[in-house]
Amino acid sequence: MTRILKVVTILFVTFIISSYLSFAQADTIKLIGVNNDFPFSFFDVDGRPTGYAIEFLEAYANEHGHTLQVELYSTEQALDVFESEGDIFYDGSYFKKISADKSLPLFVQEFYLYTTKERAQKIDPDDLHSFYEASTNFSNHLIGIRNSQVVDDYVQSLAPKENLIEYPTISDVFEAINKGYVDIALLPFHQSNSVLNHFSTANIEYIDQKLYFKNTGFWVKEEATLHELDDYILAQKKSGFITELNNKWLTDFSLKNKEDFYLKIFNIALGFSIVVILYLIYRGNTLQKKITSRTRQLREKLDENKQLYDEVIRHEKFKNDYFINLSHELRTPLNVILGAIQLNELYLAKENYDKLLENAEDFTKIIKSNSFRLLRVVNNLIDITRMDADKYTLNIDLVDLVFMSEDLIQSIQPYADKKNIQLVFKSTADEAIVECDPFEIERVIMNLLSNAIKFSRTNSKIHISVFYSDDKSALNLSVADQGIGISQDDQLRIFDRFAQVDTTLNRRHEGHGIGLSLVKNIIDLHGGDIDVQSQLGQGATFTFTIPVKTVYTGIDIDGIKSAREQHDRNQAITLEFSELQQDSGDEDSFTS
Repeated sequence: MTRILKVVTILFVTFIISSYLSFAQADTIKLIGVNNDFPFSFFDVDGRPTGYAIEFLEAYANEHGHTLQVELYSTEQALDVFESEGDIFYDGSYFKKISADKSLPLFVQEFYLYTTKERAQKIDPDDLHSFYEASTNFSNHLIGIRNSQVVDDYVQSLAPKENLIEYPTISDVFEAINKGYVDIALLPFHQSNSVLNHFSTANIEYIDQKLYFKNTGFWVKEEATLHELDDYILAQKKSGFITELNNKWLTDFSLKNKEDFYLKIFNIALGFSIVVILYLIYRGNTLQKKITSRTRQLREKLDENKQLYDEVIRHEKFKNDYFINLSHELRTPLNVILGAIQLNELYLAKENYDKLLENAEDFTKIIKSNSFRLLRVVNNLIDITRMDADKYTLNIDLVDLVFMSEDLIQSIQPYADKKNIQLVFKSTADEAIVECDPFEIERVIMNLLSNAIKFSRTNSKIHISVFYSDDKSALNLSVADQGIGISQDDQLRIFDRFAQVDTTLNRRHEGHGIGLSLVKNIIDLHGGDIDVQSQLGQGATFTFTIPVKTVYTGIDIDGIKSAREQHDRNQAITLEFSELQQDSGDEDSFTS
């Protein structure tokens, strides 16, 4: 009996110890990071790991009862260690493929161009507004990057691979610039400036124009830990803790590496300031009210800045999605053109001239219509850029909008016939004379009709109406379809640059997101306005209004005649309706 009792006791103690060890093991979180990722993770003057990301995760671990274990490795080792034994990995946006899930963004990492001060004086920041175009000027330069740094795919495509030189650390990249091993460097802004301050590198500076950004954050293996960490990130964004980290680690990095003497002076000054502030609050109730009011204003400003920050992130993501969709819009017709050319080459190689002649007309139509699609996209991009630069002028003339609309609709009707759509025109006046640029107003009408045809159902009607405003000072033109309609949320942004209701690559109706923005700019140049009324599934009505007598800047009187002579309506219609020319006899063949 005693022996049995001993065995039971040993088993019970073993169970308690195992449970405790399992609980302790499960409660420990191992963070793996890169040891030279300034200022997000590094070793302080006492050799202890510290930094922006580490301090944030320590606060998270303390609040949720976890024990944080921090291990920092080189870029070559860090990922392997995480894969084998880590729980959380902070990468600073340097690694593309990690076997884990990404948390919400902790910080948005901005990338800038760094070089010597002498070379920086020769680079105009305006040339970097569109780096993916302007960077071709640097294609012959050697570009330094940090080892394992994720360089934007566009940059890699524009710069030869042999021109991208990797170095283990940011400070090594700066040393390479100083020694002339590389000409320029593409580096993350905050880490690089922190390194410049820390090592007092005076001969290097950045070009004041952000090139692109990457979201930084944590990679987490366990789903429960990921949800818990995401909730904590959202809570700390609202509480202001992340703002405090930004001010602490990213505003004055060099302060963390001063001698203890300077730190003591700072603490004494801070303590004295607190005493003075407490004394003033105690002595004056009026001052207390002012401080309370000022605090409230600062909080409101902080909330406003957060909203602006979120809007910037949303806009940057919006533009990134747009450029992806635009590349798809350019690639699709190019693939069709190349396919037709390859078939021609195949027939020629096989000397199958009968087959070549049989398909020559079809291939020519395919190449021509897809070339028009490409030309339309390029023309719209050029015009919208000129409008942004205030270099776009109108050629004003007296125009009968009723006659012009009827004539234009007759030319467009064949494209509507492909979907058995009837264009119905109605006007409250026999003629409606208005001062406008006839070419641009035709362009607006064609764009609205093109969209209406694309998104209308087969065997439906599109109503075009011309009517005066109540005081006869303005003229209105509306285009009403019976198509798929537009939601209330989408109506708020369809006239914005890059806006598309559907931004997926497999969307039914393709488009580059510039057409309606261009239409709005043209109407604005005429001093008019445009709006939309719609409900999902019940069609949409676009109405633009222009003054009968236009008053605006940029009239080109001498260019009116030449503009008329150069204007080819048939060519303009062909470009605008280029996608509808590839009719396969099925409603699904029409793309936007």
